[in-house]
Amino acid sequence: MRDINANTRKKLRIIGIPLIIIGIIIMVYSFITFFGNFGNSFDDANQNSMTWFGLSALGMVLLFVGFVMFYFSILRPVSKYVATETSPAITTASHALGKGLGIGIKESGAIVSGSKEIIKIKCPNCGYLESEDAEFCSKCGKKI
Repeated sequence: MRDINANTRKKLRIIGIPLIIIGIIIMVYSFITFFGNFGNSFDDANQNSMTWFGLSALGMVLLFVGFVMFYFSILRPVSKYVATETSPAITTASHALGKGLGIGIKESGAIVSGSKEIIKIKCPNCGYLESEDAEFCSKCGKKI
């Protein structure tokens, strides 16, 4: 897909936002017209229902076109933000979560299940079971 420059994005936003607003106004008016016809005679209600249907269809088309134009106006800035700001944070968080769960995640993205055996050693002073890489006891504070 071709990159859209900043000037074109601005034009899309300037056209897209009013189309969305106009589409919403037309949709609201068409619903008011539809629900206002419940007390009328059959001929009047039938004629007004065609007006309601036409207005609601026009409103939906304007909403769709406006949303598409607005979407393409913000696509590049949002994807650039996600790529530069949130992606490293998500990667860091997933690695930390994987480490906490005992799952290794390689740089290629492959998940390696690591059920590491936990070995505990007994503190000679108080008898508390401590992890094997600890230098000091968590309970009494003495050197192991």
